[in-house]
Amino acid sequence: MASGYTRRELIAHYMLLPTMAVLSAAVLGNLFTYTVGYKLYVNLYYDSFSLPVFHPLFHARAFLWTTLLPAVLVMSIQFLMLTIKLRLRPLRFLRHELGRKPRVSKVHLSGLPFFSRLGFLSRYRLKVLRHNKLNVLVLLFGVTLSSVFLCFGLGLRPLFERHAELMQKEFPAKVQTFVRPTAAADITEGKAEKFGYAAFDLSVEGDIHPFTLYGVSPRSRYFDAKEIDALQEGEIQASEGLMKRFGFVEGDRITVANPYTGKSYVFCIRTMRKQAVTLSAYMPLASFNSVMGYDKDAFSGYYSEQTLPLEPAAVVSNIDRQSVGKAADHFLDTFGQIIVPIIVVAVLFYFIFIDFLSKAIVDKAKTEIAYLKIFGFTDAETTGVYLRATGMVLGVFLLVLPFILRSALTVLLTVSLKKLDAYMDPQLPMYIYYLVSATGAVLFFLVQALQKRKIAKISMTETLKEM
Repeated sequence: MASGYTRRELIAHYMLLPTMAVLSAAVLGNLFTYTVGYKLYVNLYYDSFSLPVFHPLFHARAFLWTTLLPAVLVMSIQFLMLTIKLRLRPLRFLRHELGRKPRVSKVHLSGLPFFSRLGFLSRYRLKVLRHNKLNVLVLLFGVTLSSVFLCFGLGLRPLFERHAELMQKEFPAKVQTFVRPTAAADITEGKAEKFGYAAFDLSVEGDIHPFTLYGVSPRSRYFDAKEIDALQEGEIQASEGLMKRFGFVEGDRITVANPYTGKSYVFCIRTMRKQAVTLSAYMPLASFNSVMGYDKDAFSGYYSEQTLPLEPAAVVSNIDRQSVGKAADHFLDTFGQIIVPIIVVAVLFYFIFIDFLSKAIVDKAKTEIAYLKIFGFTDAETTGVYLRATGMVLGVFLLVLPFILRSALTVLLTVSLKKLDAYMDPQLPMYIYYLVSATGAVLFFLVQALQKRKIAKISMTETLKEM
């Protein structure tokens, strides 16, 4: 500016490098995605389903969200910051006064009762924290965000494994056999228990969800007979999953529709069946037949402890507890390949964020670091002054981080799992949160070692000459 360059020319000059970086990232990112990256997701489907040959095609919406909007956002921030800074006069740049004039600190730590007993380095670290409080706050935010990503990656497998376990516990008998009406004479009394079955569409806030209604035999040995037998016609015992998934309470009425006939039915929730995660409900078999308009002796199948000796022509299908858990196994087999990339990206993002903020703190204090070196402080001591204080704050934050993550993940998982037509408990095992905190501590020590090498390379002569 002192040499006569205009603000417009300077903005164009300093926008060149970030523009080239953003465009290069956009080109390389799309090139990688459309040549190599998509194969990871295609293989997820090829391993489980028989699909036609997949050919990647350019997708305008994907390009908008993954490339165009991020690029515009980055360039807008760069342009806005340059425009604001270049309003300053040249003399402000020469004096390195790029922000507001800092106010002189009125707090003298040596005069306070507690801090007067601290050594020089301890008081120095506290002042480093005060001067870098914004960087420290951004660091804590980035650590929290990275930890959330890492929790998703580490928590998917135990989340679905636990859901499969609960589904198996919910399954009332070892074998559930769906039969045709002619099979009734083939079963002796006491060998199996009849049940009714009907599938409906449940509409909640404009979204359609599958809903299953079961008719339970009197004095059932597989369900809570006292609660179900006491239900009146039109009253149901709802699963815990149904009630928690949609926020229903006892006394609420739900409307379901037959997907084939369009006929609607209204049921009143009277009780809840605990540890049942499917979107289902239960009522006495007699009431079930009455509501559905079936004969009083009608039924859909049998619950039993072993496979029933029925004629093959009479059996529609057999379901056992082991096959119920295979749904989660199938999901993990299909999408398990994506869990490792999520974890790798989360850890990489974690490391970059800590390294970037630590580097910013060191770069901001180059002159002070040069002074400490002149005074005889070693590189290890200087690193301790500028990073140990940050490390102490981060260490305390990592101790409480598991409890913050537990609350945050409960909300985030509740929202994300609503896309599934089932209820999944959004609670992750507590060891996941402790593991994430431990990962943050290890990465910070690694960054501290790298920054120690950077501090060792700072030249006292060159740094003081720049003043």
